[in-house]
Amino acid sequence: MTSNNNNIKDNNNKILLLLLLLLPLLLLLLLLLLLLLLLLLLLLLLLLLLLLLLLLLLLLLLLLLLLLLLLLLLLLLLLLLLLLLLLLLLLLLLLLLQLLLLLLLLLLLILLLLLLQLLLLLSLLILLLLLYYFYLYYYCFYVNNNSNYYL
Repeated sequence: MTSNNNNIKDNNNKILLLLLLLLPLLLLLLLLLLLLLLLLLLLLLLLLLLLLLLLLLLLLLLLLLLLLLLLLLLLLLLLLLLLLLLLLLLLLLLLLLQLLLLLLLLLLLILLLLLLQLLLLLSLLILLLLLYYFYLYYYCFYVNNNSNYYL
């Protein structure tokens, strides 16, 4: 009878040990999935950043084209004052638009840095979970098997 109770207690301890060992693995899998999602988001942000840079280059090209067009109009119409004023206004508007795009680019860079910090924090958390798992493995299989102590 006592042997049967000891077997039941030993089986219960093994089940509890198995649950304690599987819990960090499940958490680790969940964190790895979150890490993959964050990497995908990081990739999308980089793509958006590249698109904004391309738009900025197109705006610079447009600015050069408009400057050339205004210079041609200036030569053809001989209205120096009016065209210079128009040119200055257009340059000012394009400069404002470029400043807005640069601010948006800066905001995206800050967001990218924050995302990288979050990825680093998540990696550290995964490392801590792995350390906890190995500590549990060592404690349960080496310490408990060398003594009569049960969980």
